[in-house]
Amino acid sequence: MKHYIVCKHKNRYFAFPDISEVSKGLYAIVFRDAPHRTRGHTHIDPDSHVAVITSDKLTRWDAGEKLTIPRTRGAGQLPSVVATGDGEVLLLDFRWKVSNRLHGEDVYLIKNYNWRVRFDGTYAVRMKWKRNKFIIGKPLVIEPQGWKNMAGSSRALILPDGRIFYPVDAEYPGTGMWAVLILCSADKGATWEVHSRVAAGPVPGVERLCEPSIVRTASGKMLCLMRALSEEDHLYQCRSADGGKSWTAPQKTPIKGHPPFLLRLRDGRLLALYGYRHSPYGIRACVSEDNGKSWDIAGEIVIRSDGAGADIGYPRGLELADGRIAAVYYFQKKDGIRYIALSVFNLD
Repeated sequence: MKHYIVCKHKNRYFAFPDISEVSKGLYAIVFRDAPHRTRGHTHIDPDSHVAVITSDKLTRWDAGEKLTIPRTRGAGQLPSVVATGDGEVLLLDFRWKVSNRLHGEDVYLIKNYNWRVRFDGTYAVRMKWKRNKFIIGKPLVIEPQGWKNMAGSSRALILPDGRIFYPVDAEYPGTGMWAVLILCSADKGATWEVHSRVAAGPVPGVERLCEPSIVRTASGKMLCLMRALSEEDHLYQCRSADGGKSWTAPQKTPIKGHPPFLLRLRDGRLLALYGYRHSPYGIRACVSEDNGKSWDIAGEIVIRSDGAGADIGYPRGLELADGRIAAVYYFQKKDGIRYIALSVFNLD
C-alpha cells in the first residue's frame, strides 16, 4: 500500500477527483479546484472550476502542470471522466449558480458567505488528447425532459455496443421527491435520454438514496450501489438482469461508508471503493466474488485511516496492467489542507 500526493496547495481546496487512462501509459485526473475560504469550507463556491492534470507516470504528478478547463466556473462539484477511445474522453459534471439576487423555492443560502445558490445543470464536455495537450469542446447541457436538480457522482459506464450509461440522482419537478436514474447516450455524450429508473423513495429508514455507481458484471447483468442518507450510513444496492431496463428493490449492504465507486476486475470480481467518514477517518474497499450477491466485509480493505476529519473521500479507481488498484480521492490531515491523493495497492 503506497500513497502519493497528486495536487496540494495551502490556498486551494481540491476535491472530488476522477482518473482515466487517456491512452496507453497516459493518465489524466480531473477534480474540483476552489479557493481556500477562511470563514468555513464549502462544497459550493462561485470561483470553483474543473481542473485536469496529466502524467505518464502514475506515481509522479507535477502540480505545476494543473490546467483549468475553460467554461467550468461554478462547476467541479463531482466531475467524472471516461475514455471513449482514440484519445478522447468525456467529462461529466454539474454546476451551481451563485448570486445574491437569486430568489425562489429552489434557492438556498450558504450562511457563512451570504451566497444564494441554485442548481445550474449537468453537462458533458468532450476532450481529445492531441499533440501533448487536450483539445476541449464546449459544454453540452444534459436536460432529459421532466427532471430537475440532476447530479451524478460516479464515472459513466461504456457498454460493449458503445452506448454510455450515466448514473444520476434527480428530483421530480415540484414535488421534492427523488429518484436514482440511468441516463443513456448513443452518440458519445452529445444527447441523452432516461434509460431507466433504478430506485425511488420512500425507503424505510432512509431520507433518500443518491450518488449511485453502476457496473456490468461478467455475466452481463448490472449492479447499482448507492449512498443512503441515514444514520447507519450503509450502502444500498439494486440489481438488473435485463441490461438496466428494470431493477430489483433497494437492499441494504453490510458496507458502511459513502459514496461508492464500483469497478469490475479482470478476474470477474467486483471492487467497491468508498470514503469512511467515521473515526478513524479514511478510505476503504470491499470485494464481492459473486457479482454483488454478498460482500466480504470481514475482509474489508483499509486503504487509509489517518484522515483528520470527515471532509474526505469520493474515491474512484482503475485496475492496472499488473493487477494492482490505483485509487484517487481527496484527503486532509492535521494541517487541514484538502488535497488530491492517490493510493496504489494489491488486493491479494
